[in-house]
Amino acid sequence: MARKIIKDLTTGNHVGNVLFLVWPIVIASLLQTVVGIADTIMVGRLGAQPLAAVGMGRFIFMVVIIFILAVSTGAQALVAHYTGAKNKERVTCVVDQALILSVIVTALLATIGLLFSPFFLRLLGAEPEVIALGIPYMRIIFAGLLFMVLNFIINAILQGVGDTRTPLKIMALINALNIILNYLLIFGIGFFPQMGIIGAAWGTIIARSVGGGIGLWVLASNRFAARTLLHKRFKLELKLIGKIIRIGLLVGVQGLVRSGAGMILMRFVAMTVHSTYAVAAFSIGFQIEAVSFMPGLAFGAVAMTLVGQNLGARKPKRAKRSGSSATALAALFMSGMGLLLFLFARPIVGIFSTNLYVVDIGVDFLRIMAYSQPFLALIMVFSGGLRGAGDTMTPLKYTVIHGWLIRLPLAYILAFLLGFQTTGLWWAMTVSTITQGLATWWYFNQGRWQQIRI
Repeated sequence: MARKIIKDLTTGNHVGNVLFLVWPIVIASLLQTVVGIADTIMVGRLGAQPLAAVGMGRFIFMVVIIFILAVSTGAQALVAHYTGAKNKERVTCVVDQALILSVIVTALLATIGLLFSPFFLRLLGAEPEVIALGIPYMRIIFAGLLFMVLNFIINAILQGVGDTRTPLKIMALINALNIILNYLLIFGIGFFPQMGIIGAAWGTIIARSVGGGIGLWVLASNRFAARTLLHKRFKLELKLIGKIIRIGLLVGVQGLVRSGAGMILMRFVAMTVHSTYAVAAFSIGFQIEAVSFMPGLAFGAVAMTLVGQNLGARKPKRAKRSGSSATALAALFMSGMGLLLFLFARPIVGIFSTNLYVVDIGVDFLRIMAYSQPFLALIMVFSGGLRGAGDTMTPLKYTVIHGWLIRLPLAYILAFLLGFQTTGLWWAMTVSTITQGLATWWYFNQGRWQQIRI
């Protein structure tokens, strides 16, 4: 059966192409956010310590996912480039090598995670009770890491060729299954055992396993715009793997730099006067804020695809206009979401926790973060466009400058030297986001990235 034809994104209206691609990704991102929120609500009913354990565990997992995002970014950029160049065979080769590389990387990461979970939790400043709860949760997640990785890689590949609807369908199934399993396993509904936060881990792994299997079938079926031939022949192309690594490596380094700063910031949160309550509030606030910034990431993925395909088609001016259109729409969307979060911060946080300390700190977090939302859109979407062009050095450079040289010193000064505690941490995050957003906007509009050859 012939592969499904996707819309030609190197022609037509820029805004129309952005909207064609982005709405399935936005919905998929929001669905994923709903799962995180549902998880947080259910775990929050178990108390502040289980909530802090899951929050820290997810934070550590996000650090691990950085390496997977490096592979998926390199794969998506190359898939988009070859799709724009109308070279289907090279697209297939990239898919095959990305899957091979993801298995290798996952094996290494899972081994590290299984061995060093206690160390990572202590590094974040977790209290003994939180560590005891967090270790089994993290080890289950790391044991099933491959299935989660397959979801990331396959989604990126399909987005690179311009197919955003198939990942949405897969994600909808995964999320529905995840919420149902979490509810049954966390609270022990019916004949299911009551497993607490361990149930949340198993629900996630089982749902992701189903999604990973479906994704592999999609690529192997030859019915969709991207395909793999690994089930018919195993072919290792070191040169192509090198290209994926070269493009994605700095994305991984950037993620490590950003997450390293985030771990220090989490440590600062744990050092404040309310400690565990503050960590729980930060975990809740981060989940809620994801309602706003996950769609921003969706627009960033669209910018990567549009810029990559148009550069592959040798249309650099169109690539720039596509990236700018995606950013403008993202900034408008995220500003609106930020306003809603500011206005309804207290009732929203109250859904997740009844502890007054947790609620007050979480409300403060959301209201301060609301100011940074349009600037966060500039960072996410313009950076996505730069990655589509193969420029991963500039986003890394700006993350170092604004994440380490501005955010962390300012956070320490405001929180501890000036005594603003968590409020000072939240303002440091907002100020550094604003400065990085403006810097990224300035660089993208200079257009030097249009000369890069993948």
